Order: sequence, then structure tokens, then C-alpha cells
Amino acid sequence: MYVWGKGADPKVEKCVMKDCAGSGLFVYQEGLGTFNDCEIYGNAKSGIVVTTSGNPTVTGCKIHDGKNAGVAVLENGLGTFNDCEIYGNAHPGIYVKTSGNPTVTGCKIHDGKQGGVYIFDQGMGTFNNNMLEKNYTNGELDNWDIRSTAGTVKGSGNTPEMPRR
Repeated sequence: MYVWGKGADPKVEKCVMKDCAGSGLFVYQEGLGTFNDCEIYGNAKSGIVVTTSGNPTVTGCKIHDGKNAGVAVLENGLGTFNDCEIYGNAHPGIYVKTSGNPTVTGCKIHDGKQGGVYIFDQGMGTFNNNMLEKNYTNGELDNWDIRSTAGTVKGSGNTPEMPRR
């Protein structure tokens, strides 16, 4: 599903976005949208991509088993992600770069094959009360990877706590 441009603001509930040739949900160029209780899985790219000032609200969704990241926020993308379960993706559960700036609250991010949350290349974000567990890279526990090139990252109440690098 593509949500493109200013004024694009769909309300989507209990939708399944699976086995897409690209991403399950792509929100860009100031697109908005409210997505509740959806299941997004098995897509050839990321489950959700938010870019170029896209700003969806995603609540209670399951985003899993994608061939790339569960959620990718980049190029000034925003987005609010509440109470989602993000798991089993081939790349990080959440990937933030190039001035992406999501707010992620109360999400469970687990069983990622290339880490839990990666933030770099001026990526930013606010992460509160999230549970990260069993995310690995090359057999090593890798729940958080916040690189020195990241912008401002705020967080509290996340379990496990962000390791100091």
C-alpha cells in the first residue's frame, strides 16, 4: 500500500499486507495515515517504510518475517508506532537513518536476525517503554546499535536498557 503526498490520510483497520513484491506499507512525501491492528508480513522489502516527511500513526500492528527491516524510517520520515509487535525480520526490527525521527512506544521488538534497533547517519528518535529481546547479529545479542553518527535519540523505560558503546 502506498500513501503518497500531502492530503493522503487513510484510516486502515485490521488489514493484512503480505507477500508484496516491495514493502507492505510505504508512506512518503508528507503522506499520513492511521493504521490499527494490521498484520504486515512476508514482504520482499521492509514491512513499513516511512520517508520524505511521511508521518503515519501505527498502533497495535504485527510486522514480521520480512526480507528487510520490519520498519525503516529515513530521509526526514517521522511516524508514531504504539503497541506494535515487530519480529522475525531479516534485517533490524527498526532501522532509522538520514534524519528519520520516529516515536516508538510500548512496542515489543524480538527475534530479529540482524538486530533490534539500528540508528545511524543522523537518524533520531524517541523510544519509550519498549521491550527488546532475542535480537541477534552473527550470533551476538544485538538489541540496540546507536552509532556515533546518530542524531538525538531519547528514551526511557526500555527493556533491556540501551548498552553504552
